[in-house]
Amino acid sequence: MVFAIVFAIRAFARDAQSYHVFAGGFVHCKNKHSTAYAWNEIAELTPFRQRAGQDRSKLLHYRLVPRGGRPIAIPLVIVEGRDSFMDNLMGMLDHNGVPVS
Repeated sequence: MVFAIVFAIRAFARDAQSYHVFAGGFVHCKNKHSTAYAWNEIAELTPFRQRAGQDRSKLLHYRLVPRGGRPIAIPLVIVEGRDSFMDNLMGMLDHNGVPVS
């Protein structure tokens, strides 16, 4: 049982992620490693919807796609019907000419 608790805490801490929007670009932090992208290094932002089950139109998260890099899954955090982080990110991407689906 102790092993299971330690494993669960380690797995949770290992996958810790954060996302930051700045005037000059986007920063993704994962496992104590940060990667910064200027707006011109971002190819697009696309929605990722549920593919199976009853509600196939349910939006699960967004994928931020860097040019020549792996997509970054950005989870939705809905508060009072809005996700203020995604609103800010989409506004900055649109302002900098990055396609938003």
